Amino acid sequence: MAQRLAGRFENEPLKAMNLAPMIGVLLAVFTVVTATSVGLGKPVNLYVEPGSVPPPADEWAGLPLPVTIFVQRDGTVYLGPDRVSGIDEAVGRAVVRARAQNSDVVSLRADPEVRYETIVWAVRSLNAKGFQAQFINEEIH
Repeated sequence: MAQRLAGRFENEPLKAMNLAPMIGVLLAVFTVVTATSVGLGKPVNLYVEPGSVPPPADEWAGLPLPVTIFVQRDGTVYLGPDRVSGIDEAVGRAVVRARAQNSDVVSLRADPEVRYETIVWAVRSLNAKGFQAQFINEEIH
């Protein structure tokens, strides 16, 4: 019996390749191929005339301002520069302004101390009305 067991564990070369080290390489190749093929159909013109200058500020004056809701630490809510009574009114008026500008995005900026449920309620209200909430991440103190 010992003779039979001894033959089982002989040193033989492995007959299967170890593919574990190749997984990372395959994922990297897949990512590069996917990322380059996603934007192939979109032409981008990056040519700038040598010596050209950016357009004057008057040409930018006619563009609509982004619709932004600000929520401060003390609960004060602003829609752009205008103070509003609460988040409900801010969302309602933001939707009206965004529709007037043919936009489907409303920016949302809040102090880190604001209750999370307030922000979630605003985002869900905007989503229910067909708008996306775009978060602005900067200090507003």
